[in-house]
Amino acid sequence: MLDIKAIREDPERFRAAAIKKHFPDRAAAVDRLLALDQEARGLIPDLDRMRAEQKAASKELGKLSAAQREVHLEGQKKARAELQALEERERQLRSAIEEQLLLVPNVPDDDVPEGKDDQFNVQLRTWGELPAPDRVIRPHFELGEQRGWVDFQRAAQIAGSRNYFLLGDAALLQDAVLRFAIDRMIAKGFVFVDPPLLVKDPAMVGTAFFPGGEEQTYRCERDGLNLIGTAEVPVTSIHSGEMLEEAELPKRYVGRSACFRREAGTYGKDTKGLYRVHQFHKV
Repeated sequence: MLDIKAIREDPERFRAAAIKKHFPDRAAAVDRLLALDQEARGLIPDLDRMRAEQKAASKELGKLSAAQREVHLEGQKKARAELQALEERERQLRSAIEEQLLLVPNVPDDDVPEGKDDQFNVQLRTWGELPAPDRVIRPHFELGEQRGWVDFQRAAQIAGSRNYFLLGDAALLQDAVLRFAIDRMIAKGFVFVDPPLLVKDPAMVGTAFFPGGEEQTYRCERDGLNLIGTAEVPVTSIHSGEMLEEAELPKRYVGRSACFRREAGTYGKDTKGLYRVHQFHKV
């Protein structure tokens, strides 16, 4: 979550960041945030004054006669109700401020090119040369089906579109590649993590999947849990809510998991093969 002080000092910088990232609705969140913040800060003097009055009135109670005490208590009751109402409004504002803060995007580096899709990507460098093909290059889904490595049709029958069976050597190759990547990271000092596949909402919020990624997430409403779209969510959340000593740092983890994504709104995009599938494995 961003520092609201930085947004107060230069709101236009954050509006421009949202526009550059093609999130016009997030630019509007900056204005909503500032309006809520101004109202919340405007309550502080009244809250401080009313709390001080309550404290002073409580000290006076013991000095009063029985008749005076009754009148005093009635006034205190009314003042306490007014204070509670103002405190409730402050809580509502703080909650709304946090919601809007989550919508304000990070500011991209000045060198990041602007573009609505990958056609606007800028090639910074290349490595090696692409060899000229000396034979017919078949798409991976066609080759996989011919060799009996993948079965999309049967998977679709039992699980719907964008699912697949990985069979034989292809399944073994997947395991080998995943294990190769894990071994490389362990050799660099990383701790291997086999994480939970279902997480609570705070883990999704803390890794910036919520708000905004709800439509892409498989939700288990009955239990209030979410299937992860990447191991980054639980692995990044391992130490959430903890205070770590400097001597304990850095913490290095590498996670492997099944990943689940609804791919909502991608109808017609990469409809064949192993792209934009609902479930896959990743390190």
